[in-house]
Amino acid sequence: MVVETIPRWSTLSLSRQFILLSSVLLLLAVALLGQWVSTRIQDAVEEDVGHRAAIFLEHFLEPYIGELAVTGDLSPQSRAAISADLARISKGLNVLQTRLWTPGGRILLASDPGLEGRTLPVAGSLAEAVAGRIAVESEDHLHSETLAGRRVFEVYVPIRSAPGGPVVAVAEFYQDGAALLSILGWTRTQTWAIVALVSLGLLAGVYGLVDRGSATIQRQRAEIEARVAELTRLLHHNEFLRRRIQQASSRSAEDSETQMRRIGADLHDGIGQLLTIASLRLEQLFPQGGVHNGNYLLVKSMLDDAMTEVRAMVAGLALPQMQGLPLAAAVSTIVMKHRHRTSTEVRLTLPDDLDEPSNPVKLAICRFVQEGLSNAFKHAHGAPCAVGVRSDAAGLLVQVADDGPGLSRPSSSPDAKRQPLGLAGLRNRVESLGGEFRILSTPGRGTTIIGHFPREA
Repeated sequence: MVVETIPRWSTLSLSRQFILLSSVLLLLAVALLGQWVSTRIQDAVEEDVGHRAAIFLEHFLEPYIGELAVTGDLSPQSRAAISADLARISKGLNVLQTRLWTPGGRILLASDPGLEGRTLPVAGSLAEAVAGRIAVESEDHLHSETLAGRRVFEVYVPIRSAPGGPVVAVAEFYQDGAALLSILGWTRTQTWAIVALVSLGLLAGVYGLVDRGSATIQRQRAEIEARVAELTRLLHHNEFLRRRIQQASSRSAEDSETQMRRIGADLHDGIGQLLTIASLRLEQLFPQGGVHNGNYLLVKSMLDDAMTEVRAMVAGLALPQMQGLPLAAAVSTIVMKHRHRTSTEVRLTLPDDLDEPSNPVKLAICRFVQEGLSNAFKHAHGAPCAVGVRSDAAGLLVQVADDGPGLSRPSSSPDAKRQPLGLAGLRNRVESLGGEFRILSTPGRGTTIIGHFPREA
């Protein structure tokens, strides 16, 4: 039941939540406040009745207090006089029954003569009066069975021999309180009604403020939800465009690689073949005797230099045949050819469980290693290098490090325009596939380029 109630409560507006919760609290507050006020009014009425009765009885029994203090009893003459006086004034005071008790619980005098001389346990209101306190009750009748069901005040007044002295007797009388109790009941009703009206008025005023605030919050919440929905839509659209750009970049990289291989093949089959033919024709034009000819040597040297340049260009443009090779074999081939071409030391680290990426990513990694080694050979002046490729949770991590002098200025800034052209090209190649590119360089301690590639472009 609680589990079903919570969603319903959360779907309510703030103003409805407030009115429901405030109504419960208001009922509790009205009940507590009304009960407290009613109790205070009843206590005040009973206290007033008790004090009036005490003043009257002390004055009425004053001639007989001395006799009670000395003997603890009343003479027949005193009994007759008190009974006659009480019978005369009881009707005017709405007194229904009267009794006079000793502190030990014996009835000295009663409007019902049959009760005189009986001894009852000292308890309840009688005990309070024996202790010296005025006791007034309007519901419980401890010593009157004949008045059961009637609305009366039961009053117990301690009678003392002197102010502050010991209690010599207790006067008890039952006063008809129907009229006074009716007024008291009507006062209670009015008190409850006033408390409820005032509380409802306060609740209505506060509810008006809360309702306005709730309406403002609901309107702002709707606007925020609409903006969040629009931002979410734009985010998804941007993600779609980003993937399209990465796909286009990947296709562009593959197209560029194909074009570079074609250019390399054209250079090898075109200019390379022409240079080879020219060199052979030169040897035919200058037979054995041309070896010592200065012009022959000059032309032969120029043709050999041109062929070397063409071969270098072809080697840089065309990657090894990596289409059918796994990533580890392709990287190993690139490193081996770099060692053979530059005669430099390159440490290669490849784990046995290296993941196999998609073809565009493998192509980008091979270009990353080739370009990184070429930059290291050029700027680190042939210093030893290290190449490492490993898999992690996000993809493939590739590092190319050298032991050269390091970069002369910080190159780890993401601003590719301030970096050398080769580093900017590497950054663009890595980021176009959705990867990350970093440069770590310390003057005198070498440079490390790091590329973090996804497994799928």
